[in-house]
Amino acid sequence: MTVFAPVTDVALLLMQAEVKDDHVALECSDGSVTRFHHIWLRDNCRCADCLHPQTWERIVDTMELPLDLTPELLELPQPDLLRLIWTDGHVSEFSASWLQRRAYDRPARVEHEETLWGADILQQLPEIDAAEIDAGDAGLARWVQQIRDHGLSVVRNVAGRDREVERLAGKIAFLRETNFGVGFDVESKPDPNNVAYTALELKAHTDLPNREMPPGVQFLHCMEASAEGGESVLVDGFAAAEALRRQDPEAFDILTRVQVPFQFQDREWDLRWTSPVISLDAAGRLREI
Repeated sequence: MTVFAPVTDVALLLMQAEVKDDHVALECSDGSVTRFHHIWLRDNCRCADCLHPQTWERIVDTMELPLDLTPELLELPQPDLLRLIWTDGHVSEFSASWLQRRAYDRPARVEHEETLWGADILQQLPEIDAAEIDAGDAGLARWVQQIRDHGLSVVRNVAGRDREVERLAGKIAFLRETNFGVGFDVESKPDPNNVAYTALELKAHTDLPNREMPPGVQFLHCMEASAEGGESVLVDGFAAAEALRRQDPEAFDILTRVQVPFQFQDREWDLRWTSPVISLDAAGRLREI
């Protein structure tokens, strides 16, 4: 069964849909061709009987679905809509954009690529004004995208109030407490339990590797610079890792496999975790340094 859709002026079209033995093959107006298995489509049905309309959580029991489910009828009532009527009479509808974002055939996947950087980032720092973040969702989205793409964002004109950085951070995530607290002041102390609480220079490093789940994003707020020096130094760990992968693949491989012990210890805490320095995902892409 093959269905063709007429061309109309929408962002993304389903140009052709065809039922195969165990999947539905789709051709979109952007040229992508992908497939979705029958059981996957039925398991991900968006109707109110399968997806709770308020919580948006699936309520279908996957184990009750027969593995040989097949669409009895396939329709494209609109160029951006796929409708399937299953052999048991159930009806499922999927928008073209929803399907494209979830295409799991590797050739059809559009993976997000981080922007790796070096000193060249100084020519165009990812930055935003705090007022834009507070103004609404558009500014908040731009801020999150900067963090996603570059791993950093410089927020200008943050109010000099105590804990203001925690208020801004709370806009995009819940705040995790560590042994240093939710927020902490980086300043010289007479009895320090961390080099950050001394006047010594901090070399490039990653924070809290002694934890199973280190904080994904850290927020630093310069309240007062009362001495010379102390500038922040930022390094793109992913760029360094990719350079190592090119220049010395064997060393890169060792750092992805060998478990390294990390530890923080003071009078009250003894925190330990073991992990490779470089973590990869299932496809071999960088996940964590």
